Amino acid sequence: MRIDVDFYNEKEEQAFSGHPRAGRFQKMVRDGLTIDPLEFLANSMFMEQKLNPGWSTRDELRARAAGRIEEFDEYFDSTDTLRARFPAADMEYRTERAGVAAALSAMDSVFDTHSADWEKIPVSGEKDLDFRVAAVGDGLVTVEAKASIVADPAKKEPGISKHKKSIKDKKAAQDGNRAQERLLGTIVAIPTSHSESARIWLVDPPIDDLDIEPAKHRVLTRLRYYYRVISTIGTPHMLIALSNRIRVLESVSDWSSLDGVPLVSGQGKGFGVPISFSTGIGDMRGHTHGFVMRRKEKLVYVGIDLDAVVMVGKQSFAQVATWESRLSGKEKRDIWVDWDTIGGLGQFETEHIVGAGPSGRQFRFTTFTNRAGTTYGEIPIREKV
Repeated sequence: MRIDVDFYNEKEEQAFSGHPRAGRFQKMVRDGLTIDPLEFLANSMFMEQKLNPGWSTRDELRARAAGRIEEFDEYFDSTDTLRARFPAADMEYRTERAGVAAALSAMDSVFDTHSADWEKIPVSGEKDLDFRVAAVGDGLVTVEAKASIVADPAKKEPGISKHKKSIKDKKAAQDGNRAQERLLGTIVAIPTSHSESARIWLVDPPIDDLDIEPAKHRVLTRLRYYYRVISTIGTPHMLIALSNRIRVLESVSDWSSLDGVPLVSGQGKGFGVPISFSTGIGDMRGHTHGFVMRRKEKLVYVGIDLDAVVMVGKQSFAQVATWESRLSGKEKRDIWVDWDTIGGLGQFETEHIVGAGPSGRQFRFTTFTNRAGTTYGEIPIREKV
């Protein structure tokens, strides 16, 4: 799907012209943002923090992930752009969630970040959805993402103007911070009409003081992300070690002393790919492992690049901070599914079964793996008659 991108006005364009990555912003404005719907879902699956209630067990995590998929299908159309199926009054928080995912996807193309880099942060007690990231070697980038359902995204309707004023007011209240060039404001205008395209408006951003070392922030943000993803897919013993390591890194000042110290079990053994990740549901070539759930007329596969699991276990901070999946992109994959792992889904038929055994079936379908290593795919099915 394609989303138009533009500076809010000439004054904002001038403000962005002094940004270190001005050329990339200008290219994105010229070419727009193109993102595969499967990638969009993969990017938005694990945005929330697991520390909140409802994110404490694998079943709760999977239920939340499943809700993202069902919600996106029911409330948005991604045939050619990001489009709302209902007017603003019926969309509530869903508008912001889709807008955040779109805005962060756009920022990924500018800063070479991916979904494992972004972390939600509260700012001054506000309810705004603010994210921060160590996008460059010596600084942090904060993105404030807002969104509205509009009739015409190319026009600055009252909802869009209100968001812009909010961003500017916050900036004025904190003006003078030397980190100004690191902060960005985005307003995502999502249409309901099939004749209009979604649009991201770029705004000279608010300023906030982020008191954390950028390199440490990037490593911690990525480790927290992979903890959430791995927790959703399974419960390997390495999660205990990873949770403990994150707590230690958060509390110590000399965090670099743990660089290269691998995660180990209670018996002092290192972790590779968990045994539980080599059976049940996964890529026949051993590249990914995940879970399958049924959402109406399709089976949904959510997985992770197993190289990411190995990388997390090694705890090389340079590798954690720069790692990108070699599987990144869209590809047809053969996924083996044990029946007992998806019990209760009912009887169904699909042309995507290419192999069978006494314990399960082999499916072939298109998946998208984002640069963070999260894999997402859909298998159309129908009830047996």
